[in-house]
Amino acid sequence: MDNVLTIEELRQHMGSCFTCGVSWTDDHVSLDCSECGGYSLERPCPLCDGQCGVQWKRDFAMSHACSKARWVGVCMSYPEAATAVQLPVATATAATSCAAAAAHQLRLAQELCSRLEQLSTSSTTGVNKSTRI
Repeated sequence: MDNVLTIEELRQHMGSCFTCGVSWTDDHVSLDCSECGGYSLERPCPLCDGQCGVQWKRDFAMSHACSKARWVGVCMSYPEAATAVQLPVATATAATSCAAAAAHQLRLAQELCSRLEQLSTSSTTGVNKSTRI
């Protein structure tokens, strides 16, 4: 079994910046990296600079696919602005292709996780019927 990732290794990989390599899940961040965006897993609300007290969560799939920090959250001070922030008009085409790439990457990651779980289950029971070609 060459180059096979465990589920834990895959989770660690997905929780790391693809651009600079720091581990967001270990609360590391690069201040000059656009994919990191200056924060690891959470950040204060970017709409009101944290005045509302809401912590936004990193959108891993979109951050990886776009190589730019993407966040999910709703500003309590400006809840109507949430949809406007998601897709700026000037970059709608780029955002659409970026969203498609993110959806594809997420689907592949979920499929890989599923296969790793199946392999893990079959190897613990002692039955491994897979054949390498």
